[in-house]
Amino acid sequence: MRLVIREVNAGFWNPFEEPKPRPKQENCVICGLEMGNEKTYSCPHCGAVGHMSCFDDWLVVKQTCPLCRRPLVEM
Repeated sequence: MRLVIREVNAGFWNPFEEPKPRPKQENCVICGLEMGNEKTYSCPHCGAVGHMSCFDDWLVVKQTCPLCRRPLVEM
């Protein structure tokens, strides 16, 4: 029974754990298009990567990473 509970708990987000770095991405986390040769931005917390222009637009509305939701803009 403990094994089943451990496996179920493995799928849930733990707010007390630091986010794990993500593997190298080929698509922007915001628009979903390929990264290509455009300038990119990477979240310092989780490593999420996206087009610089997409992050510029995103940060106007939200000041957090689109994946890990940690702050990207200091107040």
